[in-house]
Amino acid sequence: MSPEDKKLPEGIEILSDELGKKISFSIDLNIFDINTIYKAAYWFTEKFYIFFKLKSNLVILDARPKDDFRDIKLENIAGEFSNSLLDFHLRTKVSKETNKIRDALITKAFTEGMQSNELDEVKTNEKNLPQEKEKFLNEK
Repeated sequence: MSPEDKKLPEGIEILSDELGKKISFSIDLNIFDINTIYKAAYWFTEKFYIFFKLKSNLVILDARPKDDFRDIKLENIAGEFSNSLLDFHLRTKVSKETNKIRDALITKAFTEGMQSNELDEVKTNEKNLPQEKEKFLNEK
């Protein structure tokens, strides 16, 4: 274990191999569902190549910095990714809890919008429409 590994929470490691440095997360599927993990990982694809492995009830997510980001501090990414997991987990939870309310509000908004879409004072004049084989003025 290197000195930089001692600062990291359990389940997060910074490793080196022939391809360079990577940060590895062991994520328990009893805590975070796979869709939450995918969403959190997606936001890191600009700077990292992301690799997944499934091991028992753990997702092992390895993030390797892309060439332009090789000097990035991987210790900081540990915290950022952990916060991202929490963020997406809570967004999903709140979305499920408020799903019925959101659907009711959207239904009400569309229903009211359809009822008020009566435009009695608007009249159309269709006598100026081009006839068959005629063109609009700006067409050549």
